[in-house]
Amino acid sequence: MKQNLLDEFSDKINSIQSHQLMESRRMKPHETLQEYFLAMRDSAHRGCLDTSSLIEHTINGFPDSLQINP
Repeated sequence: MKQNLLDEFSDKINSIQSHQLMESRRMKPHETLQEYFLAMRDSAHRGCLDTSSLIEHTINGFPDSLQINP
């Protein structure tokens, strides 16, 4: 019973689902870089993805028009 409840309500997703979710995720116009990165980091953590996948998916989600002012 306990395992069934854990399976039903677990926050973990498999790596394929995580990759698909992160591939489709893009930075929203109202998001700051920090908000976007933290959301992506949380998604990577839920799917147990490695750091290099997190970085790649995060960069791919930046809009082409993104400009960072020093």
